[in-house]
Amino acid sequence: MTNNFQFPEFLESLYQFVVGKEEAALDIQEEPNGICQPSGVEKHNENRSDSEHELLTLLDIEQAELGRSNTKFGRRRFRTIRGNSRRHGYNFRLFQKNRGFVTDSDEGVVNVNSATARKFSNFAVAEADGNFFENFSALPSKQGSNLQLAHTAQDQFEDNLVSISFSETCNDLPQLTKRELSALYKSCLSLVHHKLGSDIDSTDGPVPSHIDMYGHLQEVFQVDDDDHTAMLLAIKNEKKPPPVLKVTIVAARGLDAMDSNGFSDPFCVAGIIPGNRKINGHYPQVGKDKTGKDRTLTKDVLKHVILKDHLPPDKLRTTAVVSHTLDPEWDETYRFSVDDLASDWLRLEVWDEDIDATVLQSVQKASDVNSIKGVGKLFKEIAQSAANSGDSTDYMGCVNIKLSTIPSEGLEAWLPLRARSSKTRVQGEVRVNIKLAYEESKRPDQGMTAYKAHSILWYHFVHYEVSQQDSKNFWNGHLTKAAMAILSQHSVQYEMPDMQQCLSQWNGLSQPCALRTMEFRIFSDLTQKVTDASWDHPHIVQLPEEEESNLKKAFQRFVTYGLDLIKRQQEVFPATNKPALIRLENLLKCLQQVSELQFAKNFKILQPDLKTVITTLIQQDLHDWYNRKHAECLQAVWNEVAVVSAMVDFTNAISVHLARLKKSVDQVYQNVFNMSYFTIAYQELARALMYDIKVCVNNCKKCAKALDEESQLEISTVLFQLYLAMRDFVANAKHIKQEDQSEMETVNFHMLFKPAVEQWLGAARKKSYARIKKAVELDKIALMDSMVKHSTSAVDVATCFGQIREFWKHLNWPDVVGSYVFVAKVADDMCQGARDYADIIHDKLKEHGYYDDEGQFDVTDQLCIAINNIEQVRRSLAPMPESLGWQIIADTMEKEHGILAGQQCRNTLDTMMASADEDMLNVISHVVQKVGERMQPDIRKYMKVIVKEKRKAVEDAIEPLMEYLDTNLETLLKGLLKSNFDRILDDIYHVCLEELEALATDEGKKHLENHMFFIRLEEALSIIAELFHGDGKGLSLEQIECNEYKNLLAILERHSSSSKELIENYYIAKFQQQEEDKSYECGVLNVQACFNTKSELLEVYMLNAANVLPLDSSGTSDPFVEIELLPPHLFKNPQTQKTKVKEKTLHPLFDETFRFAITEEFCKMRGACLHFTLYDHDTFTANDIGGEAFVLLQDITGVDMYFDKGLGSVEPMPLCIRLPEKEDNTEEFEILKGRPSDSAASAFISRRMQLAEKARDSMRRKRQMSK
Repeated sequence: MTNNFQFPEFLESLYQFVVGKEEAALDIQEEPNGICQPSGVEKHNENRSDSEHELLTLLDIEQAELGRSNTKFGRRRFRTIRGNSRRHGYNFRLFQKNRGFVTDSDEGVVNVNSATARKFSNFAVAEADGNFFENFSALPSKQGSNLQLAHTAQDQFEDNLVSISFSETCNDLPQLTKRELSALYKSCLSLVHHKLGSDIDSTDGPVPSHIDMYGHLQEVFQVDDDDHTAMLLAIKNEKKPPPVLKVTIVAARGLDAMDSNGFSDPFCVAGIIPGNRKINGHYPQVGKDKTGKDRTLTKDVLKHVILKDHLPPDKLRTTAVVSHTLDPEWDETYRFSVDDLASDWLRLEVWDEDIDATVLQSVQKASDVNSIKGVGKLFKEIAQSAANSGDSTDYMGCVNIKLSTIPSEGLEAWLPLRARSSKTRVQGEVRVNIKLAYEESKRPDQGMTAYKAHSILWYHFVHYEVSQQDSKNFWNGHLTKAAMAILSQHSVQYEMPDMQQCLSQWNGLSQPCALRTMEFRIFSDLTQKVTDASWDHPHIVQLPEEEESNLKKAFQRFVTYGLDLIKRQQEVFPATNKPALIRLENLLKCLQQVSELQFAKNFKILQPDLKTVITTLIQQDLHDWYNRKHAECLQAVWNEVAVVSAMVDFTNAISVHLARLKKSVDQVYQNVFNMSYFTIAYQELARALMYDIKVCVNNCKKCAKALDEESQLEISTVLFQLYLAMRDFVANAKHIKQEDQSEMETVNFHMLFKPAVEQWLGAARKKSYARIKKAVELDKIALMDSMVKHSTSAVDVATCFGQIREFWKHLNWPDVVGSYVFVAKVADDMCQGARDYADIIHDKLKEHGYYDDEGQFDVTDQLCIAINNIEQVRRSLAPMPESLGWQIIADTMEKEHGILAGQQCRNTLDTMMASADEDMLNVISHVVQKVGERMQPDIRKYMKVIVKEKRKAVEDAIEPLMEYLDTNLETLLKGLLKSNFDRILDDIYHVCLEELEALATDEGKKHLENHMFFIRLEEALSIIAELFHGDGKGLSLEQIECNEYKNLLAILERHSSSSKELIENYYIAKFQQQEEDKSYECGVLNVQACFNTKSELLEVYMLNAANVLPLDSSGTSDPFVEIELLPPHLFKNPQTQKTKVKEKTLHPLFDETFRFAITEEFCKMRGACLHFTLYDHDTFTANDIGGEAFVLLQDITGVDMYFDKGLGSVEPMPLCIRLPEKEDNTEEFEILKGRPSDSAASAFISRRMQLAEKARDSMRRKRQMSK
């Protein structure tokens, strides 16, 4: 059954302290799996600083570690390395209890209510130093909030237009005499009365009526009704001037190929076909209809007409012939007198000219034919040349235009060619430019040039429109339809070039009264027209000096006005005002277009060049704006702290403004000039800001010298805020090209704040040490359900370290290499602080008598808290390398100063942390070891019970020891972190091993013959190992099977083994010693051995021996080898076989084969071996022993595999010959010597001692003979 988990109250207060929630009433609910999870926790995990998250992560680890003692432990028998499968019925109670804690796999964060936080949180520690660390760690968040507020304040785009005030009055209207004004007005009435062109405008629809245009003129010029009526009657009585049609035949394209070479030789013929009048006394011949009457001149009728057949030559105009082309360009202009605009037609015909096309010439063109179609045309051409040598042109199509349909502004278009009949196919089109006018000599006299009159009309119409505009809105520059119709008639009737019309319009729109309310889009469009128009027209060149001067002034007036606006851009075109930005872009486009005009270049209106001028004005505008803002921010400050605080707000405002300029204005300048406005703005503002920051910081330095420490810290606090604000400002430089950043004023801005950072770090070290002492002094212990984790001092210290890391993270020092000094200092301060805390806690334990040897030892809550506190603070250092950016610093150091420098940096920081970690672990280990030392006497006492209570089963005899351990460890388990509990558990486990080994060594000497004594100890070891492992809930298998355990287990296994098992192990040990001995001091024996599966025989081939011992007086030997199977208890009737004696040699060649009849099962038995004894044959005395060698049967070829190939396929085995020793160094031999009453042991020891004695006698005789 799982109980609801009650989280310790002091951790509840810690959670509330970290999160900073005064009211957090979250209900803790139990999930179906029994794990407690608070409702609504997720929403409280947002908006926390990194230091808070780090501390909460540590708390998560604490919670997870609580779960170790909280999960139900099963009863599983610990299996030793011997594979013992026996099970015991005892386990620690503490590993069986289930207290409903969260387990290591759980990740939930338990929240608590504010009442618990107020009860257990120790705010007095932070208040003792005036919340020094808390204030600094909160500064980055405060800076982010301030910056966000500044952004929000400017984030809304205002759509209201910005009103602009000007001191200049509208006094630029041309001053005319009464006579000049009357003549101009009368000529305008004449323009309207004798209006040219159709009543439908090509772009704006119907043309205003005469009445509308008369009325508009009268209102604009403010002429009274009598004068207006008189002048209008006079005009109506005048004779209408004769109209003129000006036709420019520009080009044609896509014509049909009329010649055999795939080209044509086109030319164009133009003429006016009268609609209802005679030509040279005759009506044009247009044919008869089906009834015999004359046809009416219509478009369908005209397509059958040929100009040369119906008009006299003096009425026709013919262009030049353009040879060998289908896209001719003529660009020829002709003037035609027009009698009746209502009924006359303009006809254009395109012909292909075949000049002197004779039969011979046609045949000669055969070489130019390049297609089948060309061949057909060639034969046709030859036939036509032969049949008709007089007609040498081909009809290619025509265009018919009724004069009454031509708009007043003229017609310029590509017109398709028409065929004469449906049976004729034509293709292509002709581009024409057609304009209407009156005969120059018959035009009304204006008393001035047409250009001047046109400009004056624009002046008046613009003034009128401006006077009618709403002051809250900008004017788009468009005149009324009546005004535009009058201006159009004036330009048409007086044949004004496009350029003069554009310049006249520019003169009118560039008046100061108009510029104040103008949308600059109209100037952009107008400037484009000026650019498209030709400056080569003769009328432009011949402008009078006065008019040219006026035109120059108009351009200069506009440019000056536009540049003045740019100089005031921050005021006139705010970055947050969309309509203003559109107007700015149009203004910049106009200035760009004006700068490219040849007219402007000739007049040198923009000097030296536009971009240079614009850049200078931008810098001046930003400089002025900066000074205004700076004065506003610092107008009400009274001391240095207030000055720095004001500079923080001011810097944030600059950063926000820069962001706005980048977002909106920079794109405008990129679109128009392809220049970075943001780069200019950043450089200008950075220059001014850095100057003021330097002044501010230097003043703080001077002022700080006369202040106390607390006041200096107050200044360093606001300087840190200023640093954060400057860092955000400098972050804008990322939008600037890398090559432009190196020379900026802000590159090394951080160096201004280096002294302030050094001062803060120095103060932080003092404050942290004082806070550590205060935290321990005001330490509180919180208990709930008798579970103790740690006290508030550990939380206070860990929080302090987290705030220091948070400070460095937000400091984000730009100079990575230069930050190494700071990082090393921060790391050293934190490491030293952790050491100091561990030492203070340790000293506190000493004060309470923990290390006193006198008195009873009890595991107390204070001990658990002390160990946990040190561990908690030790863990709080773990995030330091990542949070302080050690790897980044080392990599950068290596990149800039070489591998050695980077490695030294890395080693220094790593060593610093490793040293602190080791020191703290040493303190923990010292405390932990003391627990084991104080418990060791009792453990020794209970260990001896196992030996004394021989009649009891081991499980029963060991129970008092388990009860003792269970009682003491349960107290530790309740209060310790898992890591600390495991340390103590491991230490006590080693104490148990130490005492068990001492028991086996000391008491074992009395029980060498009683191997049951060691069997009981081995079983006790197994139980202890199983219980400390706790089914995986205690120590790990690696910790259980440590070297001490393995050594003790080996000792107990050997002593608890039977004599026969020891003999078998002895031969295995001797073979291993032989394999390790490569000295060959007694020689080497070469043999081959195999087990023949087919014949079930063990075959041994004695090859030879080398360098055997010289045991005869002659310095040689008479060697032979005796072979036997051992141990005797495996081979009941051993067969001993011998080689022949080889006389007087130290290198005998035996070359003999021996066979033993045994089964494969015997070869596989543990310890079964071949024993080779080398003798020196003596005739009159006993044979001397020259040494022995062993071969384990299980290693012989043929064992565990089928083999029947014989000894020839087996590799020889070189065996090291070694002398038997009386003082055998194997542990099995020593144990067997201690069993004199055991027959097997006694017989084995007796035989081995005899061999050793014989070997010793042989060596003694050898030494005597050598003398």
